[in-house]
Amino acid sequence: MWKSAARLARMEIRRKACEFLFSGAVTVFYTILMTNLLQDVSEDASNGVLVDVLFLLLSMIQGMTMNISHAGYWKTRPYTAKLKWMKSLPVTDREITGSRFLVLGVTLLWNLLVFYISLLFLSRAPEGGLTGGYGLAFVALWLWAPLLIGACCAYFELVMKEKNYLILISVLTVVIITVPVLLGKGGDPTLVALSYRLLDAYGGGVVLAALAAAAVGTYAFYRSSIIGLGKRDLR
Repeated sequence: MWKSAARLARMEIRRKACEFLFSGAVTVFYTILMTNLLQDVSEDASNGVLVDVLFLLLSMIQGMTMNISHAGYWKTRPYTAKLKWMKSLPVTDREITGSRFLVLGVTLLWNLLVFYISLLFLSRAPEGGLTGGYGLAFVALWLWAPLLIGACCAYFELVMKEKNYLILISVLTVVIITVPVLLGKGGDPTLVALSYRLLDAYGGGVVLAALAAAAVGTYAFYRSSIIGLGKRDLR
């Protein structure tokens, strides 16, 4: 019984991984294409484009893990739901709440790690460093924006029952890579550089927008988790 359950779990994870790798390949290909089309891309700009790729890949990973890391998901799958031990798996309100916020904490820590790696090794910090509201807005961008995108991926998967990671991530790739290029005006055509310019231009407004995005991202995660873990979906 346990061997069959492990085999089915491996099959599902492999299928998810294939979707992730295929979507990631499209993301990387488009990024390389856009980088080569830019005549004035410097080494710093190329590093910034790599940060954008990490941002998108991080979002895809979270969208995938939100779906396969909780009991509710496995109890609703047609093949795993037939297993006797899965039918008898207790899912209490406490377990639902704990699982939801455990995943939230892990994803935020993962985002924080990627944020510092990107900031220290792949991008240029502005003069004076990330202090005060400036730093708060930038940290909020890198902590909650991938979480919001990942929650959207989970929503499409759990509610609409559509396997459209490739379409969703392809659209996000075009937007996240192209918009900074169009707004670059000779500067670094990257998401990181664009966030710097927005902060310089609008200051407190960007801080408020980043905090609003943090609230929306947290709520989106909360809703997608309820949809995936709610007892109504497990009956």
